[in-house]
Amino acid sequence: MEDGKMSRSAQTEYFQPVNLTCDSIHLNISENWSKVQSIHWMLPSAELITETKDKIKIVKANGFPYWIQIDRVGDDNFGYYTCIIVYQPQGKMTSEVQVVRWGLNIDGPDFTKLRDQYADQAVVGAIAAGILLGILGLSCVIWHYRYNARKRRDGLNKGDYEPTSRVYDNSAYNDIEIVKSEKPLEQPNGSSAQDATDQKEIDVHM
Repeated sequence: MEDGKMSRSAQTEYFQPVNLTCDSIHLNISENWSKVQSIHWMLPSAELITETKDKIKIVKANGFPYWIQIDRVGDDNFGYYTCIIVYQPQGKMTSEVQVVRWGLNIDGPDFTKLRDQYADQAVVGAIAAGILLGILGLSCVIWHYRYNARKRRDGLNKGDYEPTSRVYDNSAYNDIEIVKSEKPLEQPNGSSAQDATDQKEIDVHM
């Protein structure tokens, strides 16, 4: 018995249909049905089927289970689907066997469309955020200039008196206090020293 194995892969989104064909461009058995003796499909669970089972639909061509159809792909459908093709001996003592192996969502489901959708939304969101920040910044600038203009206008209407800082010399006040504190000396009889001096001047002139 001669055999060969060909691997193919399919990746689809969740809950999307998929078709797996028991053929390849190297085999092209659809053009050589007369050479085919039997076809069997083996599921990821290692179960052999030739008829529709549960969610796995078998589509026949020329009496052979040529396709597997899955209407809604879920996690339980991920895995390897193996198609076993047995050829007629064609005068030989042994039969040729070819195997087409399909890997369905082996690396996970296809998120390309979903990723592109979120990428577009992210770009739109970033642009919207940039525009919003620009508007807020412009609003702050406009408010700042309006506030300053209103402040200057209100200042002009009120006379805009700005008190200047002045420095006072306390020494002048200190001198005044010293002068005020210097009182005339009183004599024992109740008269001041200035009165005694004036009396002496009067006596001399007399």
